Amino acid sequence: MTPPRPFAFITSGTPLAATIHREPADLVEPQPAVIVTGSWLTVKEQMPDLYAAALARLGYTAFTFDFTGFGATGGAPRQVEAATRKIADITAAASAVRSLSFVRPGGLGHLAVCASAQYVLRAIAEGRRSPRSPAWPAGSTTPPRWHRSTAEPRAWRPGWIGPNRRC
Repeated sequence: MTPPRPFAFITSGTPLAATIHREPADLVEPQPAVIVTGSWLTVKEQMPDLYAAALARLGYTAFTFDFTGFGATGGAPRQVEAATRKIADITAAASAVRSLSFVRPGGLGHLAVCASAQYVLRAIAEGRRSPRSPAWPAGSTTPPRWHRSTAEPRAWRPGWIGPNRRC
């Protein structure tokens, strides 16, 4: 397997640290591309890079990145779950990836795991230049009823069964 390559792009004046996963290693033949984003407060080296490596083995060029204020990416405040900022980062990532000669035109998708799915869907709903559709429409590998937060109203959690019980 080819090691991932570092990549960077800019959003709101902040350089974002990113990684390209691709098989074969050459950057000549255009391939369909997938941007892979993870759950709350994660960095690209956690789950996104694992999924990206698997997608690369299947013939996709996969991109991961650290959101503004997380991991190797700059920006302040650090480690803050800021929806508007993450939506802007996703939009900037889509624009950066579309501009690369080794990405097949019209061939950009998004694998959004957990919380990042809501940001991708919001970017699409707002008509931003984001990927056409998320590769995992449900967006979460964890059923909503398993989340333990009581801070959000029940209407936001259709399968919610309470903070101290799991199905």
